[in-house]
Amino acid sequence: FNLYQRRKIALLFCYSGWEYNGLAFQSHRTPLPTVEGTLYNALVATRLIDDDAGPEGCGWERCGRTDRGVSSAGQVVSLWVRSNLNKVELESAEFGRRTKAALSDSSGSTSRTSLSLPSRRELRYVSILNRVLPPTIRVLAFAPVSSNFSARFNCLSRHYKYFFPPSGLDLEKMREGCRRL
Repeated sequence: FNLYQRRKIALLFCYSGWEYNGLAFQSHRTPLPTVEGTLYNALVATRLIDDDAGPEGCGWERCGRTDRGVSSAGQVVSLWVRSNLNKVELESAEFGRRTKAALSDSSGSTSRTSLSLPSRRELRYVSILNRVLPPTIRVLAFAPVSSNFSARFNCLSRHYKYFFPPSGLDLEKMREGCRRL
Protein backbone atom coordinates (compact mmCIF):
# COMPACT_ATOMS: atom_id res chain seq x y z
CA PHE A 1 0.00 0.00 0.00
CA ASN A 2 2.96 2.32 0.50
CA LEU A 3 3.63 2.13 -3.24
CA TYR A 4 0.30 3.75 -4.09
CA GLN A 5 -1.04 7.24 -3.62
CA ARG A 6 -4.14 7.67 -1.53
CA ARG A 7 -6.98 10.15 -1.79
CA LYS A 8 -9.88 10.93 0.46
CA ILE A 9 -13.31 10.27 -0.97
CA ALA A 10 -16.91 10.18 0.16
CA LEU A 11 -18.97 7.15 -0.84
CA LEU A 12 -22.74 7.46 -1.25
CA PHE A 13 -24.48 4.11 -0.90
CA CYS A 14 -27.83 2.53 -0.17
CA TYR A 15 -28.81 -0.74 1.44
CA SER A 16 -31.73 -2.98 2.28
CA GLY A 17 -31.27 -3.49 5.99
CA TRP A 18 -33.33 -6.59 6.75
CA GLU A 19 -30.27 -8.82 6.25
CA TYR A 20 -28.00 -6.72 8.51
CA ASN A 21 -27.49 -6.02 12.19
CA GLY A 22 -27.60 -2.27 11.53
CA LEU A 23 -25.14 0.03 9.81
CA ALA A 24 -22.34 0.49 12.33
CA PHE A 25 -19.43 -1.82 13.10
CA GLN A 26 -20.03 -3.69 16.36
CA SER A 27 -17.35 -4.45 18.93
CA HIS A 28 -19.04 -7.75 19.78
CA ARG A 29 -20.19 -10.59 17.56
CA THR A 30 -23.70 -10.10 16.13
CA PRO A 31 -26.16 -12.64 14.69
CA LEU A 32 -26.11 -10.84 11.33
CA PRO A 33 -23.30 -8.92 9.60
CA THR A 34 -23.32 -5.13 9.72
CA VAL A 35 -23.52 -2.96 6.61
CA GLU A 36 -20.23 -1.22 7.49
CA GLY A 37 -18.52 -4.55 8.03
CA THR A 38 -19.70 -5.78 4.63
CA LEU A 39 -18.65 -2.56 2.88
CA TYR A 40 -15.30 -2.58 4.69
CA ASN A 41 -14.67 -6.20 3.64
CA ALA A 42 -15.44 -5.25 0.01
CA LEU A 43 -12.92 -2.39 0.19
CA VAL A 44 -10.31 -4.81 1.58
CA ALA A 45 -11.13 -7.51 -1.00
CA THR A 46 -10.68 -5.00 -3.84
CA ARG A 47 -7.45 -3.73 -2.22
CA LEU A 48 -8.72 -0.17 -2.04
CA ILE A 49 -7.81 -0.02 1.67
CA ASP A 50 -5.22 -1.78 3.82
CA ASP A 51 -6.86 -4.30 6.16
CA ASP A 52 -3.80 -4.27 8.45
CA ALA A 53 -4.44 -0.59 9.24
CA GLY A 54 -8.08 -1.22 10.14
CA PRO A 55 -10.94 1.27 9.85
CA GLU A 56 -8.93 3.87 11.78
CA GLY A 57 -6.06 3.60 9.30
CA CYS A 58 -8.28 4.67 6.42
CA GLY A 59 -9.97 7.45 8.41
CA TRP A 60 -13.41 5.78 8.25
CA GLU A 61 -16.27 8.13 9.24
CA ARG A 62 -20.00 7.69 8.75
CA CYS A 63 -22.91 10.08 8.63
CA GLY A 64 -25.57 8.71 10.95
CA ARG A 65 -26.44 5.12 11.70
CA THR A 66 -29.35 2.73 11.47
CA ASP A 67 -30.62 -0.13 13.62
CA ARG A 68 -31.07 -3.78 12.75
CA GLY A 69 -33.46 -4.29 9.84
CA VAL A 70 -33.52 -0.59 8.84
CA SER A 71 -32.71 0.38 5.25
CA SER A 72 -31.08 3.53 3.89
CA ALA A 73 -31.45 5.27 0.53
CA GLY A 74 -28.48 7.62 0.90
CA GLN A 75 -25.83 6.86 3.49
CA VAL A 76 -22.35 8.45 3.32
CA VAL A 77 -18.92 7.38 4.56
CA SER A 78 -15.65 9.20 4.06
CA LEU A 79 -12.28 7.46 3.97
CA TRP A 80 -8.83 7.35 2.40
CA VAL A 81 -8.54 4.90 -0.51
CA ARG A 82 -5.89 3.81 -2.96
CA SER A 83 -5.69 6.01 -6.05
CA ASN A 84 -4.48 5.41 -9.58
CA LEU A 85 -3.31 9.02 -9.86
CA ASN A 86 0.22 10.05 -8.99
CA LYS A 87 1.05 12.78 -6.49
CA VAL A 88 1.22 15.56 -9.10
CA GLU A 89 -2.11 14.51 -10.63
CA LEU A 90 -3.77 14.36 -7.21
CA GLU A 91 -2.48 17.84 -6.35
CA SER A 92 -3.63 19.11 -9.76
CA ALA A 93 -7.06 17.54 -9.29
CA GLU A 94 -7.36 19.14 -5.82
CA PHE A 95 -6.24 22.51 -7.23
CA GLY A 96 -8.74 22.15 -10.09
CA ARG A 97 -11.56 21.30 -7.67
CA ARG A 98 -10.77 24.35 -5.51
CA THR A 99 -10.38 26.58 -8.57
CA LYS A 100 -13.65 25.39 -10.08
CA ALA A 101 -15.41 26.07 -6.77
CA ALA A 102 -13.88 29.55 -6.62
CA LEU A 103 -14.95 30.30 -10.19
CA SER A 104 -18.53 29.13 -9.64
CA ASP A 105 -21.09 31.85 -9.23
CA SER A 106 -24.15 31.56 -7.02
CA SER A 107 -26.12 29.78 -9.76
CA GLY A 108 -23.53 27.02 -9.85
CA SER A 109 -22.28 27.75 -13.37
CA THR A 110 -18.56 28.15 -13.96
CA SER A 111 -16.62 30.50 -16.14
CA ARG A 112 -15.22 29.19 -19.40
CA THR A 113 -11.72 29.02 -17.97
CA SER A 114 -10.15 25.71 -18.93
CA LEU A 115 -9.20 23.49 -16.01
CA SER A 116 -6.66 20.75 -16.59
CA LEU A 117 -7.79 17.27 -15.69
CA PRO A 118 -5.53 14.42 -14.63
CA SER A 119 -4.02 12.50 -17.55
CA ARG A 120 -4.53 9.08 -15.98
CA ARG A 121 -7.87 7.50 -15.32
CA GLU A 122 -8.85 7.23 -11.69
CA LEU A 123 -10.00 3.90 -10.36
CA ARG A 124 -13.68 3.23 -10.99
CA TYR A 125 -14.57 2.93 -7.31
CA VAL A 126 -18.31 2.50 -7.83
CA SER A 127 -18.12 -0.37 -10.32
CA ILE A 128 -15.19 -2.03 -8.52
CA LEU A 129 -17.13 -2.15 -5.25
CA ASN A 130 -20.51 -3.08 -6.73
CA ARG A 131 -18.93 -6.12 -8.39
CA VAL A 132 -18.08 -7.63 -4.99
CA LEU A 133 -20.86 -6.26 -2.77
CA PRO A 134 -24.05 -8.25 -2.25
CA PRO A 135 -27.09 -6.93 -4.16
CA THR A 136 -28.50 -5.58 -0.87
CA ILE A 137 -25.75 -2.92 -0.75
CA ARG A 138 -25.09 -0.62 -3.72
CA VAL A 139 -22.54 2.16 -4.01
CA LEU A 140 -24.27 4.96 -5.90
CA ALA A 141 -21.45 7.48 -6.30
CA PHE A 142 -18.13 8.73 -5.00
CA ALA A 143 -16.73 12.23 -4.72
CA PRO A 144 -13.19 13.39 -4.02
CA VAL A 145 -13.20 15.43 -0.80
CA SER A 146 -10.64 17.53 1.04
CA SER A 147 -8.31 15.85 3.51
CA ASN A 148 -10.17 17.41 6.46
CA PHE A 149 -13.67 16.40 5.25
CA SER A 150 -15.71 14.35 7.71
CA ALA A 151 -18.88 12.51 6.68
CA ARG A 152 -20.00 12.87 10.29
CA PHE A 153 -19.14 16.49 11.07
CA ASN A 154 -19.59 18.06 7.62
CA CYS A 155 -23.09 16.64 7.23
CA LEU A 156 -25.53 19.52 6.84
CA SER A 157 -28.74 17.56 7.40
CA ARG A 158 -30.23 14.13 7.77
CA HIS A 159 -33.66 13.03 6.59
CA TYR A 160 -35.47 10.05 8.00
CA LYS A 161 -38.64 8.50 6.63
CA TYR A 162 -40.32 5.56 8.33
CA PHE A 163 -42.50 2.94 6.68
CA PHE A 164 -44.44 0.35 8.63
CA PRO A 165 -45.87 -2.84 7.17
CA PRO A 166 -49.68 -2.70 7.33
CA SER A 167 -50.10 -6.15 8.89
CA GLY A 168 -50.36 -6.38 12.66
CA LEU A 169 -50.82 -2.65 13.27
CA ASP A 170 -53.66 -1.27 15.36
CA LEU A 171 -54.27 1.91 13.36
CA GLU A 172 -56.90 3.21 15.78
CA LYS A 173 -54.48 3.01 18.73
CA MET A 174 -51.81 4.74 16.61
CA ARG A 175 -54.24 7.55 15.74
CA GLU A 176 -55.17 7.92 19.42
CA GLY A 177 -51.49 8.15 20.34
CA CYS A 178 -50.95 10.81 17.68
CA ARG A 179 -53.88 12.85 19.01
CA ARG A 180 -52.24 12.89 22.43
CA LEU A 181 -49.07 14.32 20.97
